[in-house]
Amino acid sequence: MKTALFNTLPKGNVNTDRACMFICSIVIFSIIFTGCKSNNDKVQEICENYKTITPSRIDNMTILKEVQCSDTSFSYLYELGGSDFDLSQARSIELNLKVKLALMVNDFDESEALKKTNRNIGYFYFDEAGQNIISLVFSIKDGKYEYDEKLSRLIAPTISWAVTPVEEKVGSSAFWRNKEHGIKMVVPDGFNDEEMTESNMLMNKYDSRNNRRIQVIYSDDYSFKVLRNKDYLNSVNSDDWRAGLLVNYKDVEINIWQPQFHTVYGTVFHVIYTGVLLTTGQRQTSVIAQFIDNGKLYTIRGVCMPEDLRDFHNLMRSVYDSIVVD
Repeated sequence: MKTALFNTLPKGNVNTDRACMFICSIVIFSIIFTGCKSNNDKVQEICENYKTITPSRIDNMTILKEVQCSDTSFSYLYELGGSDFDLSQARSIELNLKVKLALMVNDFDESEALKKTNRNIGYFYFDEAGQNIISLVFSIKDGKYEYDEKLSRLIAPTISWAVTPVEEKVGSSAFWRNKEHGIKMVVPDGFNDEEMTESNMLMNKYDSRNNRRIQVIYSDDYSFKVLRNKDYLNSVNSDDWRAGLLVNYKDVEINIWQPQFHTVYGTVFHVIYTGVLLTTGQRQTSVIAQFIDNGKLYTIRGVCMPEDLRDFHNLMRSVYDSIVVD
């Protein structure tokens, strides 16, 4: 198997990790958003503060979409999805969360303000189509929050958010598509088509004003038909990857190496490196994302000048978040 780009993706028990990550996010937000005002004012402030940070990605499969606050309840709305998510995990995730939240929900800083205003606390998970798949509501009993199974069933149908297709968020004209591969993504303004320079290249766009380039490349090696995304990413290491770069570059510096980079699409390998091209003598920076889907290895490659990296990196992150593979 030959490929130009490599990585690794270690992963533990998904059910335990999911619950722990979720709990950690609540603890962090609780500390940030709890102040010294009256209880009702404090709850309103917490709700307003959440609006400034949502949607917010928690891990490769979980996004905190929004927080909803009413006179009787305070609800966290999450989306479960991405290429690594399997709906069959939902029940195990729910059981783990139920146990861990029951032990910790009364210790969260913001819980005290919610308790004093007699509000229930709800944790709701939805799939990418907006269907509720996990509902956990805690009500007050004897001065403490306890899991309320009946209320969880009753409240769940009343909680929802408007699911907006990606095309509607950015405009369908902003999307690049390849129908044969069933892959599409947002292409930022200013990028225009150029001639394909490699036989396995699906897209080659250049922004002449800012001297930036975005390319999509694939490999249909048979190995990618049997390897899962995480298996492939676990099969290589940084030393092998760096050695591959030295075929085309000198003075290579790896700026960022992220074996597990979470995007709205799912987990991808993300690396940024700077080097001098042997063919032209030009020093340039490449921003790379890689993943396996539909039996093929896809590489999203961005190229810019080293001094432009900060802005270009933010741009490429929005490109990664827009990836859709049918």
